[in-house]
Amino acid sequence: MNFFLLAMQFLPYALQAVVAVEGVIGSQSGTTKKAVVMSAVLAANQVAGTVPESHVKVVSALIDTLVGGLNAAGVFGKTVTTAPEIPVGRQEILAAK
Repeated sequence: MNFFLLAMQFLPYALQAVVAVEGVIGSQSGTTKKAVVMSAVLAANQVAGTVPESHVKVVSALIDTLVGGLNAAGVFGKTVTTAPEIPVGRQEILAAK
């Protein structure tokens, strides 16, 4: 599946999960929060079938990008001095194994 289409498919679920987890366990580490978000997004997707490993990597990169962008915008009350690194394409995501 095209990276862009896959990212757009998961975007609403990932965004809702990131905001919900930040609101509930915002004091926890970023690693813990990401694990909870990944579990929620992938569990919702598994209703329709299994999730290929390539999809998991795209969702993981999407979550990192969302969190970085929301942090940079001050949505979660955190200040970031540099812009988040946004993956340009599928090769960069797959290379980040």
